[in-house]
Amino acid sequence: MKRVCLFFLMTVTMITLVGCSGGGTSAGGNDDNGGGSNVNTGKDNTTDMVVTGGLNTAGMTFAEVLGYTNIPEEYKKEAAKEGFSFYVGVKYGESPNNLNKEAHTYYDGRAFSVDITNLEANKTYYYRSFLRWGYGYDVSVIIGEATDAEHFTTKEAVYNGTMTVSSPSDVTFLHASFSANADVSSLDSRETYFKGLIYSTNQSDLSGDLMTKLRQAQKENYDDGHGHIIEEVVIGVGGEEYYAGRYYNGNLHFQVSDDANVRITAESGATVYYAPFIIISEKSFIGNIGEVTLRSLPVTSGFVDLGLSCLWAATNLDASSPWEFGWSSGRQSDALSAVSARSGGGRLPTIDEAMELNSCQMESIDGGLLITGPNGNQIFLTDRESTLYAGYITAYTSYYWTSSSKSKTILGSKSNYDLCFYGSGNEVKTYERPDLPYPYNMNQEDCYVRAVKDVW
Repeated sequence: MKRVCLFFLMTVTMITLVGCSGGGTSAGGNDDNGGGSNVNTGKDNTTDMVVTGGLNTAGMTFAEVLGYTNIPEEYKKEAAKEGFSFYVGVKYGESPNNLNKEAHTYYDGRAFSVDITNLEANKTYYYRSFLRWGYGYDVSVIIGEATDAEHFTTKEAVYNGTMTVSSPSDVTFLHASFSANADVSSLDSRETYFKGLIYSTNQSDLSGDLMTKLRQAQKENYDDGHGHIIEEVVIGVGGEEYYAGRYYNGNLHFQVSDDANVRITAESGATVYYAPFIIISEKSFIGNIGEVTLRSLPVTSGFVDLGLSCLWAATNLDASSPWEFGWSSGRQSDALSAVSARSGGGRLPTIDEAMELNSCQMESIDGGLLITGPNGNQIFLTDRESTLYAGYITAYTSYYWTSSSKSKTILGSKSNYDLCFYGSGNEVKTYERPDLPYPYNMNQEDCYVRAVKDVW
């Protein structure tokens, strides 16, 4: 019941005091801080409950403005008695008649300063001070508001820092890593900016108005290496929100991050152009452009002669590239039928032919094995599969069917086991699967197919 009475008191107080709360003095002359009222504006006004002060400093995307309060002692006592707090701040906007945004702080004496952030560079803003009291900022009412609006102008967007980017490292078929950075040590900590790395397969994309391109870009979640989706909010110009991470607009990719270590993704064999960047307000600053060509496989279709006893398909059955897993089945009999009908004259390898791959040179790369035969020819075996589950990446081994089987006697009972193979580290290993009848085979993982052909 007491809380209801206090809200009534707050409302009555607001009606009573808004009429007697005068405005600050009119805008003063220009100064070096941004072309608005000077720091002494309103300082000598000790009559009005809240006074709009002058500009303390202005940056490219922020301003620090001053104000003053002359709160009667009886209201301080009432606030202390009822558990109220005082809040001071400014309403601001691009017109003195449309102050549609707020910035505030906690009351801590007569003079106060408020940072207004996420502004546009080289633009004039108007502001007027207010005073609130209540149980918290969201449960409070204005009890004083200045009459006159002051103004300031933000500075032109400039960047005088140094941008650096390292030579590419860890270059694979799909990725390359860099250390890229735009130094912001010369910027005030209150400035709003985006920085990171931009890259594209078209060099001309790395120019022009990057902020417009970023606004048009689609958001792309990405994994931080531990399975967690990044959701760190970055506040953009004008209060727009972006998520730190990857964005893309056609071929142009943005990797927005304060972390200097970045990683790009592109198609195998592509030449990628990259550069560090920083955007302050609407203005783009781009560093030196570098380029890297990702590794590429010599063969991506048909059958490959590795110098072994059989030819190996360049892709899995029904896959359009070496990176895809293609068709799979939980039964060897289905795999035998499928490879016979759809592999272009291929068949399933025997287990001995699969183990013969261990005589090749192998490199674990991009979630698979790059297998180089004795004659120098190569295939890529996609040997691991990842699934996003409940926010975590689950990686598991991918098995491949062979045409071989063997019998085993376990606890006096003879059972038939179909044989598979899979990549583990830098080698190929055997996996035995019991040939269980339906429905007992429902929990068996599907296996993929990599066809072979006889050497004629």
